[in-house]
Amino acid sequence: MGGIYNVLKLSIAEDLSTISEKLCSIEWYRKACIQDQQTEELFYEFCQLLKINDYQFQWVKKEELSEKIKGIDFEGSQLWEGIKDLPDRFKVRINTKGLNKALEKIVDHLPESIFHPAFDGAFRQFQEEKIVNHLTVAAMYISLLICCAYLAGEESLFEPILRILESGHAPIGMEGNIVYFI
Repeated sequence: MGGIYNVLKLSIAEDLSTISEKLCSIEWYRKACIQDQQTEELFYEFCQLLKINDYQFQWVKKEELSEKIKGIDFEGSQLWEGIKDLPDRFKVRINTKGLNKALEKIVDHLPESIFHPAFDGAFRQFQEEKIVNHLTVAAMYISLLICCAYLAGEESLFEPILRILESGHAPIGMEGNIVYFI
C-alpha cells in the first residue's frame, strides 16, 4: 500500500508543479480593462460551482481602478461568504490526505514565484504604486487558493478562475455583491 500511496503523492506533486508553472508563466493583466464575454461566462461558472447567485459582475476602466480599489469591502457580500472559509476547508482536506508537506512548500515558495510576473504585468499596465501593489498581492493570494484547491482535491472549483487569469483578466475585489474585474 505504501508504494501506491507514494506513487499517488508523486503524481500530485507533478501535477501541482505543472499548475505552479502555469501560474508563473501567466502574462498577468495583459488584457486588463478590455471587456470580454468569455471572462464573464467563466466567472458565472465559478459562482455556480459555489452555488452563489446574488452577485453583479462589473468591468473596471483603467482610470477608475484606483478609486475602485479604495472601495473594496467584503461586508454584506454573498460571494465573500461563499469563499471566505475555503482556505480552512482546503487545509482540513489537505491534512486528511496527508499532504501537509506539499502545502508547506506551496505556501513557502509559490508567492515568491508569482510576485515578479504579477508585479511586472501590473506595472506594465498601470504604473501607479497602489494599484500595482494591490494587483500583485491579489495574484499571489489567488494563486495560493488555486494550488490549495488542487491539493484538497477540489481543483475543478478554481478552473474557471485559472482560465480567466490565463486570458489576461483578473478579479480585483468586491464591494458588497459587486465583483470588479479588469
